Amino acid sequence: MAKRLTFEELLGKEFRWPQPGDDPFDVDDDGNYAALADNDFTRFVLMFEGYRKSADALVDRALDEWREADFLVYPILFLYRHALELNLKYIINVYGHHVGVEPVWNSHNFNVLWPRFLEVLDGFGTDDPDRADQIVGGVIAQFGNVDPGSFSHRYPCDRFGNPIPLVQDRMNLETLKDVMDGVFGYFTGTDGYLDSDLPPEAPSFITRVCGLEFHILRRQFGQARRARSPQIAQALDALLPVFGSQAMSAA
Repeated sequence: MAKRLTFEELLGKEFRWPQPGDDPFDVDDDGNYAALADNDFTRFVLMFEGYRKSADALVDRALDEWREADFLVYPILFLYRHALELNLKYIINVYGHHVGVEPVWNSHNFNVLWPRFLEVLDGFGTDDPDRADQIVGGVIAQFGNVDPGSFSHRYPCDRFGNPIPLVQDRMNLETLKDVMDGVFGYFTGTDGYLDSDLPPEAPSFITRVCGLEFHILRRQFGQARRARSPQIAQALDALLPVFGSQAMSAA
């Protein structure tokens, strides 16, 4: 008996089975497709927004269907972590060269990315009266502790076959999404501030590449981050307990 029929008998329902001609990359003619941008800068924006939107959507699904939560929590945590990584790399790589900060493409580690991000803020000169830098640094430090190398929620074992220990055994997904809304709002405001500080002949990444209108909102949101009074030391202090003073001092 074919495996399909056996499975259908066991499960009591029909299900999709591989068929001749199956092609996951085939594009149909009815317009039911997603466009993949061929411009790397455009993809950058679509990616950091896309990973965040995907995590949000999965949280909403898990909250609506609680039986799904134990399945979805792993991609949710990975997607939020990767969205954080891309937001940091976006600021570093798009704005860093204006203030002499080298780009970072070869690291997933927040103990490399966060200090480099702070260098960009320092180079532009920012004020942080509400201590947002320190708060966001603390959240990123938590993600770095829970998933140092972006493996913990993608694989049960490391590359040597050793089980990857998890830092905690439960998550409040509603709280997670709320906190991440604030963190990504912070990156939106930071982008707006840095964009507003660029000279007119150097329009922002979004303006140059995507022609998207929401850069105006980003700029308005970022006006509070003014004057030169960086909170670099405070933000680094938020990371020291997690990453260790030697690693952070070296950065």
